[in-house]
Amino acid sequence: MAMLRADYTARLPAKAQELERLWKQLCSSWDAGALATLHRLTHTLAGTGGAFGAPAISEAASGLERTLTGLTETARPANETQKALITGQLNELRIVAADAADGSDECEAIDATGPCEQSASTTQRVYAFGDDTRFIDSLAQQIGHFGYEVETFTRLNDLERAVNRAVPAVIIVDALPPHKDTGGLQAIQRIQCERESPLPVIFVAEPISMAHRLEAVRAGGVAHLNKPVDIGAVINKLDLLTGKRQYEPFRILIIDDYAPQAKYHALILEQAGMITAIVNDPMQVMRPLVEFSPDIILMDMYMPECDGVELARLIRQQEAYVSVPIVFLSTEQDTDKQLSAMKEGADDFLTKPIQAGHLVSSVTARAERSRILRSFMERDGLTGLFNHTKVKEQLAVELARAKRQNTALAYAMLDIDDFKSINDNYGHAAGDRVIKSLARLLRQRLRTGDIIGRYGGEEFAVILPGTNVQDAFTVLDQLRENFLGLQHSCGDTVFSVSCSCGIATYPEFSDISLLSDAADQALYRAKREGKDRVVLNDR
Repeated sequence: MAMLRADYTARLPAKAQELERLWKQLCSSWDAGALATLHRLTHTLAGTGGAFGAPAISEAASGLERTLTGLTETARPANETQKALITGQLNELRIVAADAADGSDECEAIDATGPCEQSASTTQRVYAFGDDTRFIDSLAQQIGHFGYEVETFTRLNDLERAVNRAVPAVIIVDALPPHKDTGGLQAIQRIQCERESPLPVIFVAEPISMAHRLEAVRAGGVAHLNKPVDIGAVINKLDLLTGKRQYEPFRILIIDDYAPQAKYHALILEQAGMITAIVNDPMQVMRPLVEFSPDIILMDMYMPECDGVELARLIRQQEAYVSVPIVFLSTEQDTDKQLSAMKEGADDFLTKPIQAGHLVSSVTARAERSRILRSFMERDGLTGLFNHTKVKEQLAVELARAKRQNTALAYAMLDIDDFKSINDNYGHAAGDRVIKSLARLLRQRLRTGDIIGRYGGEEFAVILPGTNVQDAFTVLDQLRENFLGLQHSCGDTVFSVSCSCGIATYPEFSDISLLSDAADQALYRAKREGKDRVVLNDR
């Protein structure tokens, strides 16, 4: 921020001189194109001065911009009165610019703070306590498949010593009936009374009374799960309590021909935990739009070659971007012009200069709504993963990136083995729980940048950017083993399920059709060769 500000103020005298040069040119030979350029440059100064802590620049430039706007609307050369007014405004702007550059003009401090995302807990340590060794060990093994470090305890003294040695993220307690002196509830109450802040506790028990549930809450219980345990419900709670369920940062595409202003807004949004991409030439917007896949587009209204209104209209003509919010960020204060711009496809209008906190709050609110609406179109309702159509779109984007950057790419298809028999034997509700458990395992064991989708039914697709064939095999084979180790329940029955996987990679297969077909063929081979295995299609 300090470097941007220093560079901005140092360049102000030269910018003022450029405006005066254009004005002298207009006075000697009136030209609508030169007037438009003068108006646009003045507009940029009016919108940037306040942002960089120099409100006097914005004030002086705004007055000049209003005068120039009147000239552009009449489309006639300036009369003598208008010439005198503009010359005076340019003189004032030159003086203010010189004062800002030499530091004699007191600039306001830049407040770039915003509601940053809270950092998640880094520990994944879980303690499991109960005197049913078989149950506790089985539960710990299930949780371990999802990447948690689990220690088990059957004696209260051992649990207390472990808590004093290293505080866990969560304690899971097999809560025996309250009349038993060694019951989990009494054990936790004893540990919690010695702490200033209670540890989060998940109680696992047979169905119990309201009074017993209340005791569990008072002992620090944040969840109470009935036996037989649904491992998916346990992992959901653990993810929430440990911060392991991380939502992707909002992605903001900033389109502004004035690079320092774009960088300034990008820094503010990045400080608030967002990811930004900047486009300074509106004529070059298509590739970033496709590859960056923004949650929201933040756009200047007045730009050379293609102004914001025209660009918004162009973007809206493409079906893939109809629902992406477009927010104009401009000094334009004419309500009619703002409404006209929004009529062409913009969703909102923010006025420059804008306070950092206001920018973050406004962008966050619109990005959240955008992501929710897009999720209905792009996500599978049962698992929350990308749907078939979105997976195909993402595969095209990642394959194009791999070709351009000359990197590897792996594409995998996974299928739950004998899924029909699961529905037939245990019911569709149990089948849905199995599908969700594999989806959850994929999300937790793969990287943030990996793309996961439910391809249809019990079939899943995974895109692994920058991953060669051997690494892809290692990761997915380990995931297959983890899934096989999960235990699913239906009433009193506990069962395990396997999955099969086929992998194909780029550059061995160089287009989407070849890559998809190769992964499918590898999956069919895995099924034919006995299931519960990963097969590579290496031609």
